[in-house]
Amino acid sequence: MAGSLITLINYGIDVKDEGDPYIEAALEGFVVATQSANLGKFFVNALPFLKYVPAWVPGAGFQKTIVEFRNKTNKMLDGPYDKCKSDMVSPKPSVLFVYMLILV
Repeated sequence: MAGSLITLINYGIDVKDEGDPYIEAALEGFVVATQSANLGKFFVNALPFLKYVPAWVPGAGFQKTIVEFRNKTNKMLDGPYDKCKSDMVSPKPSVLFVYMLILV
């Protein structure tokens, strides 16, 4: 319910009761944020120079995971915003928080 209310107020998107893509993207994004914040999960958190190791090197599978995490995070952040921007061209856009920020 909180996610539904936040999405409606900020973006003007009325989410479905079950299986809404915006709420599911937000849940996946929070899971990704929780996993990536776990310092013991990836060696690259402790040894930052490992981010320069090519993805094909054995043991560098974290790079594929990071790309997947980035895609899920971008979907969570950009999905509702892009929908709000596309809805702005409608004849009567709602007065929404994001709508007012875009106009400023």
